[in-house]
Amino acid sequence: MQLSIKKTVRAIGVVLLSISIVLIITFSFFSFSSVPEELISNDKIAHSIAYTALGFSLFLTLVHLPAFMEARKERKSGDKSIIFISYNTKTIALSITIGTLLGLVIELLQPIAGRNCELLDLAADFLGLVLGVAIGIILLDMFLSLVMDKTVWYDVMHETEQKH
Repeated sequence: MQLSIKKTVRAIGVVLLSISIVLIITFSFFSFSSVPEELISNDKIAHSIAYTALGFSLFLTLVHLPAFMEARKERKSGDKSIIFISYNTKTIALSITIGTLLGLVIELLQPIAGRNCELLDLAADFLGLVLGVAIGIILLDMFLSLVMDKTVWYDVMHETEQKH
């Protein structure tokens, strides 16, 4: 049985994206009045972690794998640079933009739920998104380097081979 890298990566991204969005929205409007102050004193870390997961899952959902694989093939063997970022600038920008817009909308709606709207929360969200996308790039590159030569994965290798 052959597996599709594109479908597998996208499915993982969609599942993680769904979980991330549900958790972010739930906790963004949850009242923390019954929670001890020490546990929520620095919610910027929680924002960064949540949006790191969002950025990672958005990147996996939106990444254009044939371009990613093409860049991996063009890279000289032994070269550890991540040159494929230029092949996915739209994906990176879209992931960060969508995540930032979600964070902005949530921050603007939080006063309706009795929570504060804070610009620093949005900054923590943005930093988390950038970190999540970076982690996505690194982990996807590592994953693809492991499976690129395996015949069980078929789609992306054949698409990039047809171009040559």
